[in-house]
Amino acid sequence: MASRSVLTKLAKNIPAEIRELLGTPPLVFGERPAVYYGMLASVAESIKPDNFLTWTLLKDWVDKQIEVARYRKFKSQVINEPRRREIQTKIEAYEALLCRDNQVHDARIRQAVEAHQKIAREQGAGEERLKEIDAEITQRMIAEESSRITGVECNLAYWEKLPVTERDLATSWGSWI
Repeated sequence: MASRSVLTKLAKNIPAEIRELLGTPPLVFGERPAVYYGMLASVAESIKPDNFLTWTLLKDWVDKQIEVARYRKFKSQVINEPRRREIQTKIEAYEALLCRDNQVHDARIRQAVEAHQKIAREQGAGEERLKEIDAEITQRMIAEESSRITGVECNLAYWEKLPVTERDLATSWGSWI
């Protein structure tokens, strides 16, 4: 896209009386008048309009080009939004599962440590051995958890990178209208 200064210079090539007669450009929030007038001036530079009718035809053409660009953006958003929501729902489900599993996992670690320490105490193990048991079980459980998290992350990456298919487009058709 041309820089703002280039667009502004091009826009100044449109005679003030023509700009006034053509009226306000049909832009929506976020669209820059400099782009509109830059496009109009660029087309005018090629066509060299010499009367109001030609300027009106040029304006209509630029209006349509702006609309086409706007609707192309809109169309891609309309098509992609249902897919994005579906993927977001799946990601949230995986994240909730991961959170719930982490709580269960932490409880399993505590139970395992307590059970092994109880057995070790009954066998007369000292405080140092109890700490070793705690560290060994915790390390084992962390390795299991790391493996499980890697699997969940792979699932998340799969859903985030999944391309939009014709089926997705067809099922989102109702949201287009």
